[in-house]
Amino acid sequence: MIKRTLLAAALIVCVGCGDTDRGEWDIVRLPDETHLSHVDFVTEKMGWAVGDEDAVFATTDGGATWKRQATGSEGGETRVLNCVQFVDEKIGWAGGSLGVLYVTTDGGERWRRQETGVDKGILDIHFVDKAVGWAVGGYGTILRTQNGGGTWETQRQHDTHLWSVFFIDAQVGWAVGDKAGLVVTNNGGERWAKIPLSIDADIYDVYFVDAKKGWMVGSEGTIMMTTNGGLKWSALKSPESGALRSIKFDKNGVGWIVGESGLILRSSPGGEAWEVEPYPEPDADAYPNLLDVEIRDGRVYAVGGGGITLKR
Repeated sequence: MIKRTLLAAALIVCVGCGDTDRGEWDIVRLPDETHLSHVDFVTEKMGWAVGDEDAVFATTDGGATWKRQATGSEGGETRVLNCVQFVDEKIGWAGGSLGVLYVTTDGGERWRRQETGVDKGILDIHFVDKAVGWAVGGYGTILRTQNGGGTWETQRQHDTHLWSVFFIDAQVGWAVGDKAGLVVTNNGGERWAKIPLSIDADIYDVYFVDAKKGWMVGSEGTIMMTTNGGLKWSALKSPESGALRSIKFDKNGVGWIVGESGLILRSSPGGEAWEVEPYPEPDADAYPNLLDVEIRDGRVYAVGGGGITLKR
């Protein structure tokens, strides 16, 4: 905390000039301070964020303003929404607690519920196109759809929560979770193989830039990297020991990580060296937990507790 405060008092320093060098962060707080879990942008201007109480917020001006969208749960039991993904400006999904999954085909003007067949929380979703996608969550649940969520099939279940899923194409993908959980598939999820890791940390996010090179982040400042498709992973030196929740890379190979208590890390090109990026409010009474980071068209976005949204 002291180190980040001191750094934040200084000028922002370029770790490695790349696509996401846009200067300082802009901060926007949602009026009702709704806890935000995930954010997704399809253009520099158009994006969505989800969170507590079935909350879905949309922006058409790059995050300067946000408007709440109705999910169809008004008057009924609400869910915590953990993840959102759009494949274009119209079609997207949002998933959350007790197996809830919503879909929209008109940019979020109307959301309707899809049946997943499970009552375990959905913690992440990943679609490779409008038809084919996966959802992961509680008790190691992995679901796949091949018709845009019209039907979902269970591919795998076990006793370890899965926090994140990422596919590089319709065949090759990875899912990560608690207790150093990592599974990989090369046939669209027909079979998932467990990959042993030399750590005990929980893994919260996984991201690949191509079929060979990827990263994972998790508890205790864990950052791991692979250059062979995830068969072997190397631990990278982390400048912080807190929980790291999300990782993304821009087109020039510069990576961003966000985490709990306002953690923001930025990499040199190539993602092998990481440094602390100062939280934009050095005098804040408390730093919010940042739970997701997104990069689109040279912009970096992050969301977290207390309705916080960041953009640079």
